Amino acid sequence: MTGVLSTTDLDDASLVAKAQNSPELVGQDLVREVMPAGNSEWAQPLHEIARAAETPLPVRDGAGAGRHVVAIDYGMKWNIPRHLTEMGCRVTIVPGTATAEEILALNPDGVFLSNGPGDPRPLDYAITTIRDLLGKKPIFGICLGQQLLGLALGGEIFKLKFGHRGANQP
Repeated sequence: MTGVLSTTDLDDASLVAKAQNSPELVGQDLVREVMPAGNSEWAQPLHEIARAAETPLPVRDGAGAGRHVVAIDYGMKWNIPRHLTEMGCRVTIVPGTATAEEILALNPDGVFLSNGPGDPRPLDYAITTIRDLLGKKPIFGICLGQQLLGLALGGEIFKLKFGHRGANQP
């Protein structure tokens, strides 16, 4: 299934032609389009974020303290490392193509599998990395990362008819 969104081209025939010429999104590796090129330490100082708030927030700057979490970035929202840091973790971000060996060399206390775009099934490199990490370090994830973990454990996934966002929404 393909679709084309436009706020400038309102011609139905033109939009249909664009949709027909667009590639299918199912089976595409969209993670490579959004992941970082290399490793980085999360360094946004939380005290600067808290300073901007009208009400003082209880914020802990996790730089160099607490547990070391390696976050595999498959297209991660930046609030995630911010929250991990707020919880006292030191966060190292690696690209979605990082290998288990590269991640283990960073000696993390745990590995976080991030959210990201698209279908997890064509991401063989990510599934292999997760399989190679299983049993060696605690692993947790969200969204795409959780689906990749399921696939690495031998599970199956399928697309829901509607996005599942809570008990009160289909």
